[in-house]
Amino acid sequence: MKTKLIISIVLFLCLTGMKHKKEADYQREFCTDGIMEYPLKDMSRVDCLTEKYAIELDFAKGGKHYNCLGQALHYSAMTDKIGKCVLIVRKESEMKKVKAIRNAIKYHKLNIELDIIKDYEEIK
Repeated sequence: MKTKLIISIVLFLCLTGMKHKKEADYQREFCTDGIMEYPLKDMSRVDCLTEKYAIELDFAKGGKHYNCLGQALHYSAMTDKIGKCVLIVRKESEMKKVKAIRNAIKYHKLNIELDIIKDYEEIK
């Protein structure tokens, strides 16, 4: 009985401790030489504003990858800096979303850069 209780507690603690990082956690790690949450005249906020870039970080899941591109374009126009979309990829299957953004940037010849934060173990 005690063994089952101990195992249950250990499993609970392990599972609750395995929470994914939030966007703000990635933002703090990525934006080491810029201003986080830089406010713009239209009340929007650039995730990270550096001397050269207006950076938007977003997850690749769902339709968020398109939001990242749109916000990077907007922030670029508002700050007169190069827009940068940083996609946070948590699953290998999300790399197709990175490809979609890369293709859109290339096709439309956008002055937007794309970076990727891979936060998953690659299967070998």
